[in-house]
Amino acid sequence: MHGKLDLNLFVVLRAVYDQGSITKAANALHITQPAVSHALGRLREKFDDPLFIRHGRQVVPTPFCQGIIASVVKSIATLESTLKGKVGFDISDKPRQVNLGLRDVLESIFFPVLIPQLVKHTP
Repeated sequence: MHGKLDLNLFVVLRAVYDQGSITKAANALHITQPAVSHALGRLREKFDDPLFIRHGRQVVPTPFCQGIIASVVKSIATLESTLKGKVGFDISDKPRQVNLGLRDVLESIFFPVLIPQLVKHTP
């Protein structure tokens, strides 16, 4: 693999794997179907593998995709766990302004966990 790697692509990969459909994955992630297709295209190029094969209205993972999905799921869980406060971070002595920047794909995953923590730990 060459170039920068966008971690959001793996969130899309997992959603397509879990849903078995590009359209259903797009709905679950609250993004458009073309955005999911574009993300898969970028991953296909990086991995030089189709990742999913069409089977009727569903998509079925390739053997390569099946081989990496456990690592993808574990990596996403690690990131989610980090955002749930498993990392020692004391916001009480930090500046009162917080700027967050996430892609649409990640907002629906991380904001429901992050915002309540910010509210709880900030005056």
